[in-house]
Amino acid sequence: MSESFVNTSSMYSSSISLSTDNLTTEPSNSNATVETPVFQPRPSSTAYIAWFIAVIIGNCTAVAILIRNRRKHNWSIFYRLVLIVAVTDFTGQVITIPIIFASYSSRDILVTGGTLCDLMSVITIMTSLMSVLLVCLMSIDRFIAIWFPIFYKNRIKILHMWIAVSLVITTALVVGLLPTFRVNNHKLQKEGTWCFFDVQPTEPRDQFFLYLCASIGMVAVLLMLIMNGLVVYGLYHLYKRKRNQSAPNFSLVVKNVQNICFLIIIMAAFIVTWMPFIVSIILPMITKISSEI
Repeated sequence: MSESFVNTSSMYSSSISLSTDNLTTEPSNSNATVETPVFQPRPSSTAYIAWFIAVIIGNCTAVAILIRNRRKHNWSIFYRLVLIVAVTDFTGQVITIPIIFASYSSRDILVTGGTLCDLMSVITIMTSLMSVLLVCLMSIDRFIAIWFPIFYKNRIKILHMWIAVSLVITTALVVGLLPTFRVNNHKLQKEGTWCFFDVQPTEPRDQFFLYLCASIGMVAVLLMLIMNGLVVYGLYHLYKRKRNQSAPNFSLVVKNVQNICFLIIIMAAFIVTWMPFIVSIILPMITKISSEI
């Protein structure tokens, strides 16, 4: 389950790390006033077909395994979050991948279909943010469960999880809709097959949106690193304590180890896909501030 699910999570989040330089334009003739986008070569359609198949198989496999083993995990908070991430990723892909396929038959579909481009951009932004924030919640859940087991067992309820998930969905929805209200803008990317926000804005308001997305991703990834590091440290001491008992029961330790290994794999995928995007935004900002000082 871990490998298949990570593949689908990382595939969707990797859309953030794709090249998103501004489209260049050129007039169709010397007297023309309408500019036509000049697209770079598109990736092979075979890659998108393989991607779509992997999304279907990966997410369906993850959900099937969760349902099959429901008696073992009893739908604890952690596994509910795994299910929500899988369903979120699957839904986003089902909406956006057909648009990509349609753009292969006619690139004009996203050039002339502004509403379709806006929809794809909103869904891409939302699902990318939701994925990284939900995985961050999973790391926090494991941290509380390992370090404060009594508090976790007695005080943390399913209702708290739904409140946290609702906050994540609301945050992703608000951020995803900001370009619709002219805070940055939904932009057709240079391949001509997908839409995202403008990652090279010049207006301060648009740059704010760029820094907001980068900050959310950076905070989420850093929290993953800190929480998972503390969980590994806590599991080590839990293992030592269980080993010294007269009749040790390692089932809980083994289960926690499986969960943290699953989280670390997903975290590695998010670091690979988010960090290049974050660094490409943060470094120019730091350079600009340093030059002004």
